[in-house]
Amino acid sequence: MVKFKSADQKYQCYLDNGQNIIVDTKGSGIRPYELLEAALASCMNISLRKQAEKEGIELEKVETTVSLNRDIEGKTVFEYDCTILDELDKQTTEKIKLILENCLVRKILSSQIEFKETSLNS
Repeated sequence: MVKFKSADQKYQCYLDNGQNIIVDTKGSGIRPYELLEAALASCMNISLRKQAEKEGIELEKVETTVSLNRDIEGKTVFEYDCTILDELDKQTTEKIKLILENCLVRKILSSQIEFKETSLNS
């Protein structure tokens, strides 16, 4: 569960988990949609490194970038890139692509999503 609380600045809120993450629409913090990008990029990065370690693939540095493309009306496209500084053969590169396609956050974002209000306290 994630909880955000209103901050003193207009439209600003902060993540209530001790991490001091500020979310804002004016650019003084992370924008709400950037949290979606961050969730997918971090999940891909962590999944890739964990699976590579299990398979004995040594990776020096992995960078994942995710951008949310909202230019197409009625459609959301997550565009991503993965940069690995190590030289990899074709078979390993294919394994990496598969790992990226199967990270948990990507699966969640790809499934049918519903919204259910559990309570609205005023």
